Amino acid sequence: MKENIFYNRVSSWIRSYRNPEALDWLRRFVDNSNEPANIKAQLYREIDYKETRLRQMPGFTVKGGNTYLADEQGEPRIYATRFGAVCKLAELALKGYDVELEQDGTQYRITLTEPAPVTSMEAAA
Repeated sequence: MKENIFYNRVSSWIRSYRNPEALDWLRRFVDNSNEPANIKAQLYREIDYKETRLRQMPGFTVKGGNTYLADEQGEPRIYATRFGAVCKLAELALKGYDVELEQDGTQYRITLTEPAPVTSMEAAA
């Protein structure tokens, strides 16, 4: 119960933040807390996702040895239509990502085949 209260409070803070640099403070706060590792891991995923959304950079997750485009929960993003998946694939390719479309029945996922490109801001950091 206490863990759930902590998670809900910090998760609401994450959703309210609008500055990606300010999320570093929140990451340190979670790191210094006495919460279980699974709660911390879930909050770290939320912080990472929020930071990438604020910086307009795609987030990726590793599942089963493959690196997939991630959704809000840090799980591989699933597209129901080929059109939506191809549009996102083209957007990522224009940004310099080496990605492929993976079909599983009627669902589509985007797989990262090479490491993400380094931008000038990331290289300077």
